[in-house]
Order: sequence, then C-alpha cells, then structure tokens
Amino acid sequence: MEKEARSKKLLVADGGEGSRVLVAKLNEKLAELERSEEALKRAEQEKAVILNSLSELVIFQDLNHRMIWTNKAAGESVGMSSQQMVGRYCHEVWGESGEPCQGCPLEKVSQTGKPQAAEMTTPDGRMWYVRGYPVRDANGEITSVVEVVEDITESKQAEKALKESEAFQSGLLANSATPISVVEADVSLRYVSPALVKLTGFSAKELIGRKPPYPYWPKEGQAEALKGLKRAMRQGGKGALKLYQKKSGERFWVEITSTPVRKDGKFQYLLTNWVDVTERKLAEEALKESEEKYKTLVEATSDVIWEVDTEGRFTFVSPKIKDILGYEVDEVVGKKRTLDIIAKEESSKWLKRLKQINAKRVPFSGLEITHLHKNGRRVICEISGIPLFDSAGEFKGYIGIDRDITERRHIQEQLAITDRLASVGELAAGIAHELNNPLTGVIGFSQLLLEKEVPEDIRQDLHTVYSEAQRASQVVNNLLTFARKHVAVKQILNINDVISKVLELRAYEQRVENIKVKSLFEPGLPEVMADYFQLQQVFLNIIINAEYFMIEAHSRGKLTITTERVGGVIRASFADDGPGIAKDDLRHIFDPFFTTKEVGKGTGLGLSICHGIIAEHGGRIYVESEFGKGATFTVELPISAAAGK
Repeated sequence: MEKEARSKKLLVADGGEGSRVLVAKLNEKLAELERSEEALKRAEQEKAVILNSLSELVIFQDLNHRMIWTNKAAGESVGMSSQQMVGRYCHEVWGESGEPCQGCPLEKVSQTGKPQAAEMTTPDGRMWYVRGYPVRDANGEITSVVEVVEDITESKQAEKALKESEAFQSGLLANSATPISVVEADVSLRYVSPALVKLTGFSAKELIGRKPPYPYWPKEGQAEALKGLKRAMRQGGKGALKLYQKKSGERFWVEITSTPVRKDGKFQYLLTNWVDVTERKLAEEALKESEEKYKTLVEATSDVIWEVDTEGRFTFVSPKIKDILGYEVDEVVGKKRTLDIIAKEESSKWLKRLKQINAKRVPFSGLEITHLHKNGRRVICEISGIPLFDSAGEFKGYIGIDRDITERRHIQEQLAITDRLASVGELAAGIAHELNNPLTGVIGFSQLLLEKEVPEDIRQDLHTVYSEAQRASQVVNNLLTFARKHVAVKQILNINDVISKVLELRAYEQRVENIKVKSLFEPGLPEVMADYFQLQQVFLNIIINAEYFMIEAHSRGKLTITTERVGGVIRASFADDGPGIAKDDLRHIFDPFFTTKEVGKGTGLGLSICHGIIAEHGGRIYVESEFGKGATFTVELPISAAAGK
C-alpha cells in the first residue's frame, strides 16, 4: 500500500496537469467500484438472512433444474447444507430420480413463462405445495427459475383426519341417543338427529330446511325464541332451559347447549345438543310447590321453627322469631348458637343438657327454656326437637320448635298466687277478728293510764305499749283489708294521668332522696275501666317500694316508668336500678306476709293487695329481676270496650 501510494504521489508529482486529472478520475472510479462491491455484498448478506429466516424452501435453479442457490430451510429438509445443495439437480435430491418429477410446475414455468403451482408428493411420503416463478434477463428471456416450496404434510394429514372424523361424527350423530340439531347461518335447519325426531314427533322431512318459527316452538314466545337462537349463534350457550311442543301438542322441557362452529373466524353453523329434562322440571315444580306450602305453614304457625347443626349454631329459623324474641332471621342464622339466646342463669344447666341431647341423638319434647329477648326481656318457651341425619346416616343436628309459654306460665303463677291469697285471706280474716277486740282494749286502757299521773318511767312504757298496739292494730286492719272483698267503683281512666298524679304525690320525697324519674309515656293511650283510688294505691305501692330499695342500695336511684299499648292491653312498667330480687324470692314476692325489708319496715301485704286489685280488674301484675341488676314491675290492664265511645 505504501509503494502504491508512493507511485501515485510520484505520478502526481512527475506528471503534468493531464496526468493529475487522469489519476483523480481513476481514484474516483476505484472508490465507486469499492462502494458498489460493498453494497452488493451487503445486499447478498441481507438476502441470505431474510431467505434463511423463512420456513418455506427457496431454491434458485437454472432451466435444467440445477440448483444455483438455496436457503437454509431447503438444505435442512434433506439433511444437507446450502453449499452442498449447489450444483445438484432438484429432482435428484427430492425426487430420487434422474428425470424431472412428473407434473413438476417448474417445467410448465419454462414452457409458459408464467408462475405455476402444484401439490407434489416425494417418495418419502412427504407432501409439498410447490410454486415456480420465471427469472428473465435484460432482453426478457427466461434464464432461470425460483422455486418456493411449503411442506404441507401435516396439514394434509390433518385434513384427512378431519374428513375421517367428520365421517365418524356423522355416524355418531345418527346413532346418538341425544337429540341434536345443526342450524345454518340463515337459521334454517340443516340437520336433525333421529333422537330429536323421536322426541318431537316431527319427521326429518318436516324439519330440515325449515326456518323459524320451527314446528316445535310453541306459538307464545316465538319472538323471544328467535332472539335466543340468534344470541346462541353469536356467543353459544350452555344449559339454556326451553319449553317446546311435540307434534301431538304435548309440552316438554329441554336443556340446550349451543356451540357456534367457525372457520377462519367466519360462522359456519350452530350445533345444539338437547337434554330432555321434563321429569326433572316437573319434580322441581312439585318440590317448589311443596316448599311454598311448607313456607306458608312455617310463616303461619305461632311457634318458632328452627334448625341447628352439631355445634348448636342456627342454620334456619322461621320469621316468627321476630315476634317472639325480637331478632331478624339474618341476625340469627349462621351467627348465633342456642346458648347465645338463653338466659344466663340457665346457660350452664342447658350446656350440660344440650351435650346430653347431642350425645343421645334422640327426639325430645316439652323441655322448658328461658330465652333472652333482644331487648333483654325473658321469654319462657317450651322446646321440642328431633335429630337430623343425612342420606349416609351421619348426624347433622336437630330441627324443632319453640313455643312461647310465657303467658301461660304467668297465668299459672297468677292462679297459684290467687289460690294462696284466698287461703291466706280466710285465715287472716279469722285471726284479725280474734285480735281486734283485745287490741282495742289494750289501746283504750293504755290511753286512760296515760291521762293519769304516773311516774315518768312508767309513762314511757305506756307510750311504748300504746304505739306498738297501734302498729298491731294497723296490721290487723291491713289483714281485714286484704281479706275483705271490695266493691270497686270503676270508671274510664287514662293510665298516664293516674301515674302522673302519683308522681306528683311523691315529687318532694324523690327530690329529697335524689331519686330521678324518667317517664316514657306513650301518647294517646286508650283508656281502661278501673277504680281510680285502687289503681293509685297499686302504683303508689310499687313506686314507694322501688324508692326504698334504691335508697337502701346506694342512697339515690333512677326509676324509669314506661307505658304502651300491647295488643288489647295497656302495659305500665316500673324499672328501678336497685339491688334486684334474688331468684328464690321472686316466686314468693306476691305472697302475703312475705317481705325482703328489714323487720318492722314492712308487713308483706302491700304487693299481695296490689295483686288482688289488679286481678279483680281482669289484668295481671308480674316482676322481672336479676339479683344485683334492679327490678321491673309490670302492670297490664285490658283496654276498655267503652273507650272512645
């Protein structure tokens, strides 16, 4: 290169002007030639890269089928490199023959000068799609041919398998017990299986070629059926329930699975498979009807129907639970267990009992249970149940009923109290009469002695005798009041007014003793027919008792008085925050001479008299309490039939 450069320099230095020009032009030509060669080399490389990336076989050959150039895929198809292919004949390599293959499209290219194509099969069983293109020189003469070959062996085999499959499927369709139909793009029936013909009663001739409405579509709902068909043609569908009609007019139910068949994205036909579900549908309707009847019975019954699992968790409760316990169904099902709605004092007893019931897995009935209402009120229920087992005989829980017997229990308690009061009343009357005369004498003579001059110590003793005799006389009078039948003077009254008057009488004492009263009176209450003074006596007794026990407990108190209409009665409740009543004392609270006050602070007749008054008015009085949590006395009186007249 240095020598060549020096030669050029010498040539430029020693030559004249013409020589320099000549050298410059020669240099330009040389550079241009180098650039052309480089561009040609790049083009050849790019061509090789592009053609070698193709999966098709690309072969450049002369008119005698001698290969001049091949891409990588061509060589790989016969286990050779592209260089090994050059110079060999096409028919020699693939056709294993010394002569051009019969029907070779490249022969026709040479003859016609036009592109040609054909499917060829080589001796090894492979199938090819061969295309040939003529290559011309500057004069338009064909000098060579480009062959592009695609291996179609797999696609041909798939096509053959598809045809065989279609033939096989046609046989299956014809012999299938499943009703099948094929719907064309124009919604005409292209095919119906023998099973479909048998199910509908229409012959294949009556169905094939028909467009909607199809003969088995009932007259009503045909427009909707057509919409459903077109929707299935677009997107298919599974489990569509249809009501169809046989040729005989009989209706039947089918469940249809629709599959749109497409080729290259274009809809070909709709394949539908039918399942006759008439028996199942009729069974479902019968079950639904039975469930509706069961639901009606469940909702109509006055009892709570329930179902619990093996853990005692509610899996079902009837809506009646709202009326009896104040809970909505969704507040209980899956969220509460049996023990969650049982009164705390009974929970340990019932936990043991429920374990025994679950262990024995036998029916039970007539058990008494105290539930807690949502508002905290106690509700006495009679509970019965039977065990549940699944089809495999596995224990699943219990189903049963709760019957509200709170009212019955209160009535029984009232009757028992009334019986006791009657017996005690007779006894009290006799005792009172026997004691009254001597007490009168004691009081009279003690008064006479007090009027005389007597020593002071004796006077004090006489005062004691007199005051104690007076107290004994008051007890005797209470006994007579308790035993004596009073003729009540009844009139139409508003309970709110009576209670308000009593509160006025107690206002000073309540203020002094720091007793707060909260009155929740329902406005516009219907009137009751009652003796004003007797009713006042009852309410006064309840309020004074509440004041006494609240002051004893914590020197203050809060009394909440509520009135409301409940069905056909007016209910007045007096809830205090006193010490409450022990469970053992609750059942004796209305008994004569029973008191929880200190000795000398009460006779034990007040509540007994209250009970008698309310009973005479056709009402009831009862108490609810938990020791340490206050007490609530409730009075219920029937609404007067004359009220509002």
